Amino acid sequence: MAAQTINSPLSESQLYMLRLMANIKEDDLVEIKKLVRKYLAQKLTKQADAVWEQNGWTAADEEQILNSHLRTSYKSQ
Repeated sequence: MAAQTINSPLSESQLYMLRLMANIKEDDLVEIKKLVRKYLAQKLTKQADAVWEQNGWTAADEEQILNSHLRTSYKSQ
């Protein structure tokens, strides 16, 4: 018997996660959310560090960035 193909707007990984989470307890879900947030924060930090090193930025550059006003000024009408 061949596997049945179902057209879905969800990807295979999304369907996998739905099946995985189908019968999970609330306290486990809270812990999984924490793990996912931690993972994504670490990934973002690594990407930011790579950009920082690629540009050769220093602590002085950090101060300048933090104190810069980069918003677009709009003329009042």
